[in-house]
Amino acid sequence: MVFSVDLFNEGVDLPGIDTVLMLRPTGSKILLLQQLGRGLRIACGHFKTGRADAEEHRSLGPGYGRLDPARHFIARASGNSLNGGKHPIRDGDYLLLELVSPTNAGSITGSIMAIERQDEAGDDQYLLCVVTKTRDGRHILKANSPQYEDLDATDEMRTLARLKAVIDPLGIAIGEAFLREDIPALSGETYNPGNWNSGHVVLNDHKAPVLLVTLTKQGTAEAHRYVDHWIDEHTFHWQSQNATTPESKRGRESIEHEKLGVSPHLFIRETKLGGGTAAPFVYYGPVRPSSTLFCVSH
Repeated sequence: MVFSVDLFNEGVDLPGIDTVLMLRPTGSKILLLQQLGRGLRIACGHFKTGRADAEEHRSLGPGYGRLDPARHFIARASGNSLNGGKHPIRDGDYLLLELVSPTNAGSITGSIMAIERQDEAGDDQYLLCVVTKTRDGRHILKANSPQYEDLDATDEMRTLARLKAVIDPLGIAIGEAFLREDIPALSGETYNPGNWNSGHVVLNDHKAPVLLVTLTKQGTAEAHRYVDHWIDEHTFHWQSQNATTPESKRGRESIEHEKLGVSPHLFIRETKLGGGTAAPFVYYGPVRPSSTLFCVSH
């Protein structure tokens, strides 16, 4: 048993944990998911004990289609047995799953499914695998790695859910507030004050810019008082720094987002300070740019 106070919140992987108790309140859904996610896992390659009643249902926006909170839930992958092929699933990935039943499962052959069974002690165990079918009608549970042996499906196993998508961690952060130093971890990056104390940061792996906007510019040098404002609830006007010219690398990135195939990630706060300390930014998601106008989907 391990007790922690603000130590094992986010970015820590503790695969041996199968139960998490939250002993303090939090107003952040993303923080709750990150912390409870230490014990909310579906194993890849082997059955792992877990709790099916610990899912947290979230709104993920239009990119994931119509979601039903009675059927769809988020869990995390544990292990790398499905880390291969065109759509790999890596250890720690957030997974969007859809509960199925014998009446609505449809064909599961060739699909990635979450399988449930009980161990000898009566505890529920879960496995994420590819379901195949032999010529004689037997179902085989397979991994995408030769390190894991195939398993024969048995009568003691139950098909729990179908994998719908692997979720970008930023996709479950929309509408949440983050301090500047907590934003890099959403994309698996490390906070570096030299980079992240600016208003325009390019993510290393995603090749997409992060825009950190403070609307009220009081106390800011005149040269840095950009004209940033909401035009309506779905359209935001953003202005680059005065030193950024259209011909510069950053200027071209700012103008040619769609041509480059990337979408900026927009974080906005009203003021620089809140209650005497640094105010957090609210994440509005990846946006569709049109010149200096950003179309927000959420």
